[in-house]
Amino acid sequence: MKLISLAKSLAHSLLIRLATKKMGYTIKPIGKGYFNAKSTIKKAEDEGLSVAEYLEKNNIGKVGRNRDSIISLLNSKGFITKYDSILEIGAGTGIYLERFLELCAPAKYEVYEPDLGWSNYLRKKYSDRGIEMKVHQSDGCTLKQSKDNTVDLVIAHGVFVYLPIVITFHYLIEAVRVCKQNGRIVFDCFTDRTFTVEEIIRFREVNPEYDFPVIISEATLFDFCDRFNLEIEGFFEAPYHLTNTTYYVIKKK
Repeated sequence: MKLISLAKSLAHSLLIRLATKKMGYTIKPIGKGYFNAKSTIKKAEDEGLSVAEYLEKNNIGKVGRNRDSIISLLNSKGFITKYDSILEIGAGTGIYLERFLELCAPAKYEVYEPDLGWSNYLRKKYSDRGIEMKVHQSDGCTLKQSKDNTVDLVIAHGVFVYLPIVITFHYLIEAVRVCKQNGRIVFDCFTDRTFTVEEIIRFREVNPEYDFPVIISEATLFDFCDRFNLEIEGFFEAPYHLTNTTYYVIKKK
């Protein structure tokens, strides 16, 4: 009976795919990331490199060595320090997770990652590091598996540059909720202060295949901080695909 049920389900799925394709649409599975986990991991292993080393060495997705330059900037401003608990939104390949584990020595690290391949990879790779590692399956807008006032540092790298603005601020509201008093929220995004019309035109010319940037009003971001009793401790520009994003370091008062 189970085989009959499975066959019916597969036939039904095939009919749906054929029908939607005929109308000009393609159904794609959810949980797919910027880099394909299976193929990226294999290529890194074939070269005898970690995923981070492979991405940086081969400049996959124009990653270059941006990670270390961004972390150096955060460190130079005193924002890389000991954190007992860290939560990362959209950890993806784990390149930032790797460095924050080394530099901040947290006892607990939580991850929200929607890509099934990468979330499984992170769970396997970092489960034996002697810390409490929790890799949550993300629903794409909340941090619902984390309790209120339990995290010292919330980070998101290259995530809010493409999410719809309502989702970004939903995540930020959630970040405020889970953050302890005096905890920090660190993220980057495009803002209207730097991503001008000229920059929009140049971005399209240099990166014709990329049309994802979402630009946030800096005034709206400041208003958000006022409304939720947050303090902007610092911000700086960081390289991103031949343009810049702005990193913000925000403290929950």
